[in-house]
Amino acid sequence: EEALAKFSTILAEQMPLRAPACDFALLLSGGLDSAVLAYLMRPPVCITVRYPGQDRLDESSTAAVIARDIKAELVVAEPDHVDFTTALPHMMRALDYPMGNASTFSEHMAYRKISDLGLRVAIGGLGPDEFLMGYVRQALVSAPTPS
Repeated sequence: EEALAKFSTILAEQMPLRAPACDFALLLSGGLDSAVLAYLMRPPVCITVRYPGQDRLDESSTAAVIARDIKAELVVAEPDHVDFTTALPHMMRALDYPMGNASTFSEHMAYRKISDLGLRVAIGGLGPDEFLMGYVRQALVSAPTPS
């Protein structure tokens, strides 16, 4: 409990200090990592990606609640198969190594939206996701223990 309290205090004090001193966008999935960043950094713009028809993977309604709470503009990217076939060659040239992460395309589309908005600074939750245990570890920690 003491470690958690210290961690929470340090996080709440230090994260706002790392917010850019200019307009920036936050990649907001609706998960723990990006939600913490949103509430502590208060970005003016949040970007989320959703795929119509993929309701099981859609976190845009949670992202909308968070953006509304912090009074940020929420921009939703909805890529389709044409976007994928257009972006894939560019993505493959840009990556230094093969990516086994399914979020690469979604991130690419989010960064394109950010660029279209004229913003040059973006914050993502990749590091905090690992620091705050990530989705897999979070599921393991919160799973009921077998008796």
